[in-house]
Formats: sequence, structure tokens, C-alpha cells
Amino acid sequence: MTALFSRFSSTLLPLWGLSFSLCALSAVLLGPTTASALEIQGTGQPIIMAEAPARLTSPLTDNAGVLTPDQKQELSQRLSAVAKDTQRPLYVIFLSSLDGKSAQEWVEQAGQINRSSDLGILAIAPKERDGAVWVGSNWPHGSEQKIWDAAYPYLVDENWAEAAQAAAEEATHSGELSGASLAWLGAGGGAAVAAGAGLWGWSRRRRRTDEAHLLSDARGIDPADTRTISQLPLSTLEQRAQEELVSTDESVRRAKEELRLAQDEFGPERTRPFNSALNHSSLTLQKAFQLREKIYDSIPETEEERRAMLVEIISSCGQADQALDKEADAFAQMRTMLIEAPSKVEKLRQQSVDIRARIPAAESAVAHLKTRYPESVIHSLIDNPEAAEAALTQAEKKIDEASQYVDKPAGHQEGLVDTIRDAEHALEVAEQQLAAVENADRDIQAAHSGLSSLFAEIEAEIAEAQQLEAAGKQQGVPADWDSLESLISEAENTVARIRPNAEQDPLSSYTALTDLDARLDEALDTVREHNASQQRLVELCDRTIATAQSNIRAAEDLISTRGRIVSLEARTALAEAQRLLATAHTMRTKDTRQSIEYGRQAGNKASQAYRAAKNDIDDYRRHNSGQGSSGAFVAGMVLNSLLNGGGRGFGGGFGGGFGGGGFGGSFGGGSSAGGRF
Repeated sequence: MTALFSRFSSTLLPLWGLSFSLCALSAVLLGPTTASALEIQGTGQPIIMAEAPARLTSPLTDNAGVLTPDQKQELSQRLSAVAKDTQRPLYVIFLSSLDGKSAQEWVEQAGQINRSSDLGILAIAPKERDGAVWVGSNWPHGSEQKIWDAAYPYLVDENWAEAAQAAAEEATHSGELSGASLAWLGAGGGAAVAAGAGLWGWSRRRRRTDEAHLLSDARGIDPADTRTISQLPLSTLEQRAQEELVSTDESVRRAKEELRLAQDEFGPERTRPFNSALNHSSLTLQKAFQLREKIYDSIPETEEERRAMLVEIISSCGQADQALDKEADAFAQMRTMLIEAPSKVEKLRQQSVDIRARIPAAESAVAHLKTRYPESVIHSLIDNPEAAEAALTQAEKKIDEASQYVDKPAGHQEGLVDTIRDAEHALEVAEQQLAAVENADRDIQAAHSGLSSLFAEIEAEIAEAQQLEAAGKQQGVPADWDSLESLISEAENTVARIRPNAEQDPLSSYTALTDLDARLDEALDTVREHNASQQRLVELCDRTIATAQSNIRAAEDLISTRGRIVSLEARTALAEAQRLLATAHTMRTKDTRQSIEYGRQAGNKASQAYRAAKNDIDDYRRHNSGQGSSGAFVAGMVLNSLLNGGGRGFGGGFGGGFGGGGFGGSFGGGSSAGGRF
């Protein structure tokens, strides 16, 4: 700028040239004007100016010509529905030009002109790739940022209609998170992400039930997953906390009665885990009620404090509920087994008779296998008939004991359930031993033919697991990488150990490899899902950071060109926004969810800095009104700030103050958010 000014000085511009420059600069900075173009005197050539904010009469204006007729019709209907459903109309304007003005300045001036605390304005300038949202003071806190965040990803892709539709959808919910956002943040519920043209197919019924769907999805989140729970809207957290308190209170009441019955039937020793779970849940419930009392007492908490307490209620009560349900279910199953014990014991006895009848045939089958295969192939089967008979003998013993318990009166059958389960296990072992002999021919052939492909499949899974691990660690996926590495190492060692002797012992080799393959499949499914979820989180994080950067640039541009009239409040907020943004960048792959939160806070702080700076400018304008022409003052203010590095204030020869138009602040405490996209 100094070099540029020197060049101007060296050419000795005529006075009329400098005056014209100041007037042109003033026209750009002053905001609303009564004409969209000025004429250079004597030339007849127009100077194209920005579209001036004016009184809004239609919910949708497309001066940029970016919407199709069908999109205009559907979006107009959607915006009318927003006004009807919320009593807070949202106006969407696509501008053909800003002509150097920022979109945030445009929407704030439009808000001042329209003078409604219920109004919301979304202005988009596709040519300049700049946009902003302004909302009046009757909108919920933070709505402007959330509406902008909803539209931003579509603006980046130049999906103008979808951006407006997403903004309208967000406005309907007063700036709360959508069900789709929750799904992207890792919720365990079933809401699908609606995108692209699909947004246009949403019915009004779906829109009105989004909050119910979000609540339903929230119920599916693991109560131990406090990170995901903390991302829920505050209203959803309040509903979930209320539900969990009621549910846990009812569970504790029912569990006390269940425990009393269980102790009568199974004794205090067998019910010790149930008793411990009940005591823990009762203590948790007391603490949760104390937290709720604190939330609703006369001492107000910040939103973050309130959110943290609600998350603790949901998580602690939910986990306590799960522990009680687990113990109660276990004893319900035991009680059912007691009721059905006579028929169950008789059924087990019949199974034992059937299994014993198969042992001689299994012995003959082993003898036949020895004549057909080398001992190395069938060595794992040779002792099966003997092992089956030993297991069967143990089962018969347990069945006799169970019969004795059945004959005892209620309250004296404590060992019946365990005895029945022991008998079931012994019979299962005997069955497996005999089935292996009976199916030997088929299994040997399958093992011979399938070993080669099974080795190849496992090796491919090992390679994929290593690739997923590398990609996941690079993205900062919070997975159990130690367990995956242990499984990979085990798989490599197992393949190396089995391969040399696989043909000599196909049955054992095939069995071991099949088990390993199943475990690898399960681990890979888990890691794939973790990586995919993290990728979606990183994309959301990047959009949040980009929005914060845009807001910070807007605030920085405003503060750096207005010099000392901008107070310490605005500068402090901007510095905090920059600190939060730096932290968001640092945490991007270390803790992506936390990075998203830091990015959101950075964007909000930057918007706060921008608003504070605008208020300072408005105050300065009012205090200096009537001291000179508005154009000369504004141009002088900016030029003086630039030439002095923004550090010497606005004094000297540029007198006067802000005149009509000027930097119109937000009406009735309104607020704005936005930036480049």
C-alpha cells in the first residue's frame, strides 16, 4: 500500500482525481444507496455498484440467476413453511454482485433496514463466493452460525439450491443439530444422511418429525460413549436425561423386588453380583438426582456446565440401567429354568441315551478311517469315541444330581441351575466328538480342497488389516490398534506354522484357519466402520474449520482497516478465535470430535469479534455525526488506517463522521455469521 501511494504521489494526481477516488471508495463503503449505479460526469459510462440492501418483500430473490424455475418454486414453498412453522421468516437472496463489500456487511445493513427482530436473512453472492446469515434478536442464540454451517458444504460445491434448502431446514429447528449431523458424529442410531437432490424430496411430515427421529437415534447411543452424547443438541440432552432418570428409578425399584425373590430361590451367595449392581445403581441414581436439582436451582449454569451435567446423568444412569438389566435378565432365565426343570432334566436324560447309542458306530467309523487315510490325517479323530464316552458319563452324573434337586421343595434348589448347565455342557462335548467322526470323510475332502483358498483369503485379510491400520492411524481413528496388531501377528504366525504340514493334517489345519478367518473378518468389519466414521468426522471437521477461518478473516479484515476505534473487546475476541482455531488444527486427527468443537467455538468467537468491531464503528459514527461528509470521512478513515498500519487511529485531516447509510449495525441485537466459501 505504501509503494502504491508513493507511485500516486510521484505522478502528482490532480485534485479532482483524488476527490473522485475518495467518492468512489465512499460509495462502496457506505452501504444502502438509492441508485444501483453512478455516472462518471461527462462520460455517460455507469459505475456498477453492489446491489443495495432494501426492504424485503419476497422470501426468495435470485438476482444471480442460479436457480431453475422448479427450484425457485419449491424453495419459495419451503421458506413459506419456515415462516409459518416458526413465526421467524428466513429470506434468501442470491446477489449478482457485492462490488467489494463483504456479505456480512450486506446482511447487517439489510437487517437494519428491515427492522425486525424475528427476521432471518441468508445472502449469497455466487460470483464473489461470499455469503452470510443475519438473524434478529428473537432467534435462538447461535442460530446464525448453525444456519451458515448447514449451507456451507453445498456452497463450496456450488449447489446453490441445496444450500438454501439446508439453511431453511436448519432454520426450522432453530439452529439445532440435525439427525444427519448426529449420524456423522458417530451416533449408534439409524438416521441416514440426506444429501444432494434428496433434500428436495423431504416431505413436510418428515421435517416436522426430525426432532423425534433425532431423539430416537439418541436413545441408541451407548451410554458409555460420552463423546457422541455430548454432541447432541441441548434440548435432546434434557429429554434424554429425564428419560434416563425415570428409567433408572423404575429399574431400581423393580430390581429390589427381583433381588428379594432371587435371594429366596438361589441364596445370598449366588445373588451377590445382583446385590452389588443394585447398590451401585442406587448410589448413581442419588447422584443423578442431585445433579438435576443443581441444574434447575436458582443458581444459573453456563450452557457448557449444563451440557456436562446432563451428559453425566445420561451416561451414569444409562450404564447403571444396563448393569441392572443384565443381572435381572440372568436371574429371569434362571427362574425360568427352575420352572421348567422337570421337563428339562427328562430331555437331557433322553439326549444322553441317544448319544450313548452312537458310540459303538463311532468306534467302527474310526477303524474304517484308519484303512483309508494316513494316521497324520486322522490323528485328531482317533480318540474321539473315548472322549465322547467320558463326557457322557459326566453328563449322566449331573443329570442324576439334577433329578434329586427337582424333588426338593422351593427354596432348597440352589444348585439346580448350575447342575443342569453342567450336564448340558458335558452332552455338548460328547456330541461334538461323535459328530467329528461321523462327518470325517466329508470334512477331510472339504479341507483338502479349501486349504489353498483359505490361506490366500487370510493373507489378503492380513494385508488389508495393515493398510487399514496405517490409514486409520494417519486419520487419528480412535480404534484399539494394539488388539488389531496382536491379531495380525497371531495370524502371520499361525499361517507360517500351519502351512508346511497342512496337507498332512488337513482337518486340524482347516479348523484352525477357519477360526482365524472368522476373527479377522470381525476385526476388519470393525476397523472399516471406525475408519469410515472417522473420515466423515474429518470432513465435517474440515468444513467447521473452513467456516471458522472465513469468520476470522472477516473480523481480521474489519479490525485491521479501522484502526484504534476498534476496542479491546473485539481484539480480544479475535485473538481467542485465532487461538481456538490453532487448537482445532492441532486436534484434527488427535481428537477429531474435540477439534470440531474448537472449530465451532472459533467461528463463534470470530463472529463475536466482528459484531463488537461493528458496534465500535457504529458508536464512533454516532459520536462524530455532523462533522463532515460521510464519504470523505469513511474514505479518509480507511486510507489513514492503511497508510499508518492501523496503529495511529483516525485523526488528522480526515475529519467528519459516518453519515447516512454507513455501517448499519444489527437491529435489536441481531447477529451475523458467514464468509468466503
